[in-house]
Amino acid sequence: MKRKLASIALTGALLIGTIGCTSAETNSKNTKTAMTSKTTTSASNSGTKATNTKTTSNTSTSNNTTTSSNIQELVANGMFSNKDKEVGYDAKQAKTIKLENKSITISQEGTYILSGSISNGQVIVDAPDTAKIRIILNGVNINNDTSAAIYVKKADKVFLTTAKGTTNTLSNKKEFVNTTTEEINAVIYSKEDITLNGQGTLNINAVYGNGVVSKDDLVITSGTYNINAANHGLRGKDSVKIADGIINVTAKKDAIHGENNDDATKGYVYIGGGKLNLKSESDAIDTTSILQVDGGQITITATDDAMHSEDRLIIKDGTINILQSEEGIEGKRVDIKGGTINLKSNDDGINATSGSTTQTTSADNSTTNNNNTTTKTQNTNNKNAKQNTSQEKMPEMNGQRPPKMNGQRPPEMNGQQPP
Repeated sequence: MKRKLASIALTGALLIGTIGCTSAETNSKNTKTAMTSKTTTSASNSGTKATNTKTTSNTSTSNNTTTSSNIQELVANGMFSNKDKEVGYDAKQAKTIKLENKSITISQEGTYILSGSISNGQVIVDAPDTAKIRIILNGVNINNDTSAAIYVKKADKVFLTTAKGTTNTLSNKKEFVNTTTEEINAVIYSKEDITLNGQGTLNINAVYGNGVVSKDDLVITSGTYNINAANHGLRGKDSVKIADGIINVTAKKDAIHGENNDDATKGYVYIGGGKLNLKSESDAIDTTSILQVDGGQITITATDDAMHSEDRLIIKDGTINILQSEEGIEGKRVDIKGGTINLKSNDDGINATSGSTTQTTSADNSTTNNNNTTTKTQNTNNKNAKQNTSQEKMPEMNGQRPPKMNGQRPPEMNGQQPP
């Protein structure tokens, strides 16, 4: 968790005064933000409804120049394909498989309707890399003691659809034992793109490891999900993208985690809608790339950061209720352009951190309603840096005349006021 202030674009004309650095002003309209934390904050008398909002930022910054993020805002149009959203299927054209306590392998493109149970085994997808495969979960109960309940080894893309009105459960019970070079560490583990959707319920119980992992894109467009995980709840290497659905995650680590150490533009998290209830013992939402919220209703209870990005964090719409956090919203650059945010944190409410001087940018079409807002920022890399204050004490002259300026001395005033 970082404490270094870089740039904040915050909804509402909220002026944050700092000690030892430049003050930060944020402008916006149509966004309501209520924050509570243990630090003090001071607000300006601009056009926002800032009630009892007082800030004293305990901020230490250096004179370095901030390096802004080069990652562009995500474009929602085209984010999800028609197949991602499609939940209907032709049962006559599909292959029906009754699970009878043994593992199965799907090796060809097509639609497969699964029902029944496996007490210790898995469904494996191992098909050509051009194959698009749809798996309909029609009331299944699949457990694997030491590996994934569903393992996508090879395909172009897999669509995992819950049938209407059904309840499906996937689980593990013991530590993962990998028999190949691939480190399988989730109840649903996919080496390829995977989309979760449907009109039913999917329960995922990861006693060990993660709930769902994709080494490419992890997409959710509909359905109800109850995920309990000993590690991360949802994890995507290229992205985690959520269009809709009811998603309940309880995780020992991050509820939603995006990470790609090879490409800074990947590993992002996008939320365009849905109802998310996230409880985590680490960060609720964490990414090494961009975190963008364009809609939805998100409720967060986090031991560490509620929303954290190593790069840009953008909120354009939606309702975010942060019930508990160490830091509320943190990113290298934070842009809040719309939506409603209710936030409680033990430390920073909103923190833009990059290890450099304070910057602010303005967000249009937003207003801020801050009740008892608290914001604190620190630069831990520059603890010994000299603070630049707006009021510097003039040196004592001790009766001496001031030094020459451009070869001239200022005129003697002889007790007279300057003209």
